[in-house]
Amino acid sequence: MQSLNNRDEMNESEVVNLPAIQTRAANRDDLPRLTEICNYYVVHTPITFDVKPWAVEQRISWFEQFDKTGRYRLLVAEQDSLVVGYAGTTRFRPKAAYDTTVETTIYCAAEFIGKGLGTQLYAALFRLYPERTFIASSPGMCRPTQFRQLCTNASDSNQLEYFPRTAISSTAIGMSAGWSAR
Repeated sequence: MQSLNNRDEMNESEVVNLPAIQTRAANRDDLPRLTEICNYYVVHTPITFDVKPWAVEQRISWFEQFDKTGRYRLLVAEQDSLVVGYAGTTRFRPKAAYDTTVETTIYCAAEFIGKGLGTQLYAALFRLYPERTFIASSPGMCRPTQFRQLCTNASDSNQLEYFPRTAISSTAIGMSAGWSAR
């Protein structure tokens, strides 16, 4: 398994600003590239909990859960017209009590690991929800302190909560963070 902790081995001054990155709503034409990015993690890490790579056709139903507005959205990051990452919100669990909860997902192309793309994607995603009318549950792939700082910086409130979870592997620590309007 490959370590995804490139950022841990870099000085903060080496983490690059990616000004050429643009974010936009995902569209169906992005699906092959989104699948390719996800499959990198399926093949090289345990963090997806998938055991075999996805075919594009198998990801259609996953993609169709997103909309351009509303609670469940998917953003892509592009550099020079190439999708280099994505972040989205999905339904947390299919029970009525969880209707105010979303799960977030984020994936960056391998060549962008540790360069700040994930930070930019999460910030763009969180800006889509200025009303913060739901509690977000978000699995993370970074140290808890880094994830908490990212979420706190992306949020204008101090209402962030941090909930350690159990999904721990040699390359990633699963954790959750949430915010809610109180």
